Parts: sequence; structure tokens; C-alpha cells
Amino acid sequence: MLHTTKIGILGGGQLGSMLLRSALDFGFPISILDGNAGCTSAPFVRSFTHASPTDEEAVYAFGKRQDIVTIEMENVSVAALERLESEGVQVFPQARVIRMIQDKGLQKDWLLENGFPTAAGRVISGKQALFSGKITYPVVLKSCRGGYDGQGVMMLRSEADLEKAFEGPSVLEEAIDLHKEISVIVARNAAGEIAVYEPVEMVFKPEKFILDYQLCPACGIPEKTLQEAEALARRIAGTLEIVGLLAVEMFIDTSGKLLINEMAPRPHNSGHHTIEAVVTSQYEQLLRAICNLPLGSTETLLPSAMVNFLEPNTTDGPPQSPRGGEVSGKMIDALLKIPGAHLHWYGKSGGKAGRKMGHVTIALPKMEDVKSTMQQVQRVLEME
Repeated sequence: MLHTTKIGILGGGQLGSMLLRSALDFGFPISILDGNAGCTSAPFVRSFTHASPTDEEAVYAFGKRQDIVTIEMENVSVAALERLESEGVQVFPQARVIRMIQDKGLQKDWLLENGFPTAAGRVISGKQALFSGKITYPVVLKSCRGGYDGQGVMMLRSEADLEKAFEGPSVLEEAIDLHKEISVIVARNAAGEIAVYEPVEMVFKPEKFILDYQLCPACGIPEKTLQEAEALARRIAGTLEIVGLLAVEMFIDTSGKLLINEMAPRPHNSGHHTIEAVVTSQYEQLLRAICNLPLGSTETLLPSAMVNFLEPNTTDGPPQSPRGGEVSGKMIDALLKIPGAHLHWYGKSGGKAGRKMGHVTIALPKMEDVKSTMQQVQRVLEME
């Protein structure tokens, strides 16, 4: 019975909060573990454990009280999840999947070994290895562990950039002559049923490697390429035998070739639009997948755009921008007056520049109206 299946979520940020809302529709008893007692999800869940998702003993103790454990972030104790699996607790996505994907070096090796198209690259031991090796610039450097929201990725354009390189193990990857970036989200349940969402186009903030906005359907891309992207995501999910969600980020180079960039085994920023614009949201789909229920329709109902708004650059002290800890009433009023715009404010208390504070989804019958409305939203989010 749905209402007796106890689900534990590692992580209580905005993804956990949105997953929690879908879980309420099914009547699932939900528990959340997070290292921040003031996280986005904490006020809305009955059972909250204040502990780090990387704390093996805390995650193990938390998981022993659940029927199913899932994640909203990769930075979790895989050792604890492996112990739980060995003792009969269902862990989705599986611990082996999380272990591989949370290390970009292992992820790159897996893609290459399984014949999936990806940029040429190799794992290096650290900064000093860059000085002793031959490099053809420009190249992309990705920290093997811990990078997210634009962190842990940098472009090296010349030898002068080597001093700022990451100290630890990293993936050194050839730079792509980039045309567009897309993301495809795919779900798979334990019965092997797979459902694929329509590819979305992602536009990143210059030099920050963090998503600015996305469009669905992806614009100006041949249908054949989009079909190939969906097929790739489906094949990756099947090869992994993942149970849960998988976001597959891809590059399209100027020759039209698809290359896998990275994967995320959880709900993803590129899937927020599914709440308003798709029959089944990515959050409901994750619950269906991990509970081995029939997967929901991924049909797109309306063209859409999703705009992130981020913590801006601030001086020392509390954020002064209305996008800081307290969004201004003036900004909220302006956003809510825009037809077709849906506000998602995460309720965070601020933080470092670039932190995701919320997003707005625009869903309308015509893409040209979506784009013009998105421009209105962007102007509001730039208010000071």
C-alpha cells in the first residue's frame, strides 16, 4: 500500500522539497536527512533528521527506518547505502550507480568503456600533473568530486591558467566547438519500464557554467538529432539498469554531433518545467520509478521556459539585493502579474554568489509567447 511505504530522502534542498510535495499526493510517509536544520524541506516534513548525508553511521541509522531510500544530491555516503542494500533496504538509485556518477573520472571511464559518445579526456592526479604533461589548449578541467552549480569546472586557455587549476584529481577534457547544450531526463523502474522526457535546450551564464534558462521544446535543433538524444538517454538508463531518474546532459557540436557531458541520477534543474508543462512531473515520476509503479506519461502539454534566479554578488554582510534571503514584495508582485509565469521561491536564507534561490517557469501555447514572457521575467529578476 502506498501509505505504508516509508521513503527516506537524503538531502532536503529545493529538489527534496519539490519531491516531498509530489509524495504528499500519493500519501507516502516521508523522512528527510540533511545537514542543515534550516533547509528548504525541514518545515514541511514530519520526520527530519539533522545529520550530514556523508555521515556513514547517520545515513545507515536513518536508512534502517525506511523501506526505500533515495537521494536529491550525489554527495552522500555510498558505504552506508551499500550496507543498507545488503540488509534488504531498497536504495534507488542503486549505490553502485551513485558511486560511479559522483566521481567524474569514473563517470568518464564508464561512458568510454560502454561506447557512448563523449569528449576525449583523461583523469589526472592533480595540478602538478598538468605542468608535466603536454596540453593542447583550450581544454576543460573538471574536478572529479564535489562540483555542482558551476563549481568544479574551469576552462584552461593557456599555460598561464594552470596556477588556478584544482589541486585534486580532475578530468582533463578537450574543449568542444559548441553549438548547443541539451538535457534529456529518463526514468526507469525495477520492472525495466523506461520513460523519456522531451529534450530541453539549456543556456548557461557566460563563464559560470551554471544554468541561466532552458527551453522546451529545444529550439533550432533537427528532429533527427533530438530523436538520437532520446535514444542515447534510453540506452544509458538501460545499460546502467538504474532504478529512478537520470538526467543526461549533452553537447551538440557545430557539426551536429552529440556528445555526453555529464549525468545526474536524481531530479534535475533541467526538469523543473515538468511540474507545469508535462503530464507527469519528474518528481512524481521518480516516486513511480522507485516504488515500481507504472511510469507516467512524458507528453509535453505546453511549450515552456524555466529561468533560474541566483544569489547575486554581494559585499560582506546580509544580501542587499531583493534576490537575497528575503525576496522583495515588489518583485513578487511583478512576477505574479505576468500571465503564464509560475514562481518557485525556495525560501533559502541567502549564501554565496551564484547559489540557486528560486526559479520561474513560463508555460504558454506558443513558443514565441514563451520567449517574450521569459524576457519580462528576466527584467523583473534584474530589479534592484
